[in-house]
Amino acid sequence: MSVRATKRRGRDIWHVEVRRARGEFVFHRRRFLDRRKFRKVDAQAIEAKLIEEFEAKLKGHVLCSSNEHPGIFAQLTGAVGFSTFAEQYLALQDPTRTDYRNKRRNVHLHLVPFFGETPLEEISRMMIDHLRVRLRTTPMRRKPGRRSPRTINNILTTLRTILNLASEYELLDKVPRVKKEPVAKQDPLFLERDEAAKLLEQVPGRWRPLVYTAVMTGLRRGELYELRWGDVQLEGEDPQIRVTRSVRVLGQNYDVRPTKGMRGRTVPLCESMVRLLREIRPHNAQADGLVFSENGGYLSEKRLYGVVVKAGEKGLGRHIWPHMLRHTFASWAYAGGVPPQVVQMWLGHADVTTTQRYAHLGPSVGRGLIGVVDKLS
Repeated sequence: MSVRATKRRGRDIWHVEVRRARGEFVFHRRRFLDRRKFRKVDAQAIEAKLIEEFEAKLKGHVLCSSNEHPGIFAQLTGAVGFSTFAEQYLALQDPTRTDYRNKRRNVHLHLVPFFGETPLEEISRMMIDHLRVRLRTTPMRRKPGRRSPRTINNILTTLRTILNLASEYELLDKVPRVKKEPVAKQDPLFLERDEAAKLLEQVPGRWRPLVYTAVMTGLRRGELYELRWGDVQLEGEDPQIRVTRSVRVLGQNYDVRPTKGMRGRTVPLCESMVRLLREIRPHNAQADGLVFSENGGYLSEKRLYGVVVKAGEKGLGRHIWPHMLRHTFASWAYAGGVPPQVVQMWLGHADVTTTQRYAHLGPSVGRGLIGVVDKLS
């Protein structure tokens, strides 16, 4: 039977399945209805609709898909085409986030042109592998050469996120595996202490405290821009910075939000940082006053980037970027023997495996413990 009562994920449903084969043409559609909302006659009506679509495809006629039906067909699990659902996915995203433009570009430039209105339930591992090969072999539109494995994986990550969301909405029985391109793991780049000193020498005096704070605290750029004197504790035996917010500055517009991961953290301050912040703190500093500002307001979006890049070219003769200063902080902490869980807490990483990328940078850490193995022999 094409219509049967069954259970799916613990829910009572009507399972409608129409499978037909005529020569090389194979027609296979499945639909699911909640039995609490629909009767068997509704399921049979959907079965008839699917059979009608099959007959129309054989005759070469264009028939309105059941996905576009304004009634109960619009509520069917698995009845949505990829491009339709991809647009719904984008509508759910926050357009102010830095990764929104990347997601939208991946959807409109790569995923929708490839999958079109293919029903979500018909997207298979084979189709995804064909997409991966196409991305690997076809040239880019605006740049010469092929896409890098990282670029391809970025596109495939967006696809996997869309399919996982469809599964959560019960539009898919099973999410097909999205195999990614192999990418050689690269160790995070960081500055040695003498390199950091040379970099700071080339930073203009008014911006030197900003760059020094980035090196000695590991704060992200948006967290530095939003840092206020009320977040800084310089007195007592435990000087520290409380990091709870970040800001994104675009021209005259800015968006303040919780820091990445939606979790606050506390970063301790070394003695040199305490001295620096005391020197630059105004005598009438207000708790809501910005620690680093430009004309009394937020720093421009690329201020830190421009300062660091120019200083790197002058002092070190190579490209240095702001996030490398965060890597530097983590590397120095590891090399000094700070436990991974503590470095994770200081950096605000959600997973300690992210923090452990810096472990190789402190090879001497734990070297003395190897003697424990020798004693067991």
